[in-house]
Amino acid sequence: MPNDNVIKLIQPGAFDDQLTDILRSGARALLARRRPSLRYHGRGRYDTTDRRGSPQRLVHYRDNWYLDAWCHARNALRTFALDQMEEVRRLDETAIDVVVTRWLERLAE
Repeated sequence: MPNDNVIKLIQPGAFDDQLTDILRSGARALLARRRPSLRYHGRGRYDTTDRRGSPQRLVHYRDNWYLDAWCHARNALRTFALDQMEEVRRLDETAIDVVVTRWLERLAE
């Protein structure tokens, strides 16, 4: 059974500079409860989109980082892979909080 209380330490230099900047920007937006503007290239797609989200959590899963957020363009919960982001800018707009039960519904899909 996974332990949700475990903190994984990441060694300096484990990421390239762009991913480090994106992870840092995503974490700052999450902690400040501000919406980020994302330039995002979805997996398996040939286009790049600009999104605005309300970050809910950062997830490290199978050696990849993800930002779980309410996507204001799609009006739905989305998981964004940090390695697919070209740019993250923190906006001066307050993030909305999503009720945990909505996340559980999304995971059940």
